[in-house]
Amino acid sequence: MLNLPANIKERIEQCVAGQADAAKTIDEEARSHGAIALMGTIGVIWGLRPDGTFWQFDEDFGLELAPLPTELELEAIVWGTYRHPWLKELLPGRPATATTCPFCNGQARISPVFLCPTCRGLGWVA
Repeated sequence: MLNLPANIKERIEQCVAGQADAAKTIDEEARSHGAIALMGTIGVIWGLRPDGTFWQFDEDFGLELAPLPTELELEAIVWGTYRHPWLKELLPGRPATATTCPFCNGQARISPVFLCPTCRGLGWVA
């Protein structure tokens, strides 16, 4: 669970209420679970609720609402920044001692649909 800043919590609440950032089917499904959609692919949607909890679900493939494994939360936020740029402030800051990821050369992705497994989508490693 993330301790969300008030401005992010409020923005998520607005999205859940249908007042902003909801244009796709995954957004509608996420709203039905009280969340915003961070990422959606065949068989799973990752969502974030205003209370800072992460969830996974997908009605089309019968994946019932369940907590997202903690080890996927960083990737969920990274994916979420592509859909909701205002989530960028939730990403960790790059430490002064960090180096550009040697696997993806700082690109954060290894293809349009895969985050780099080494840096987990940050473009740098500590």
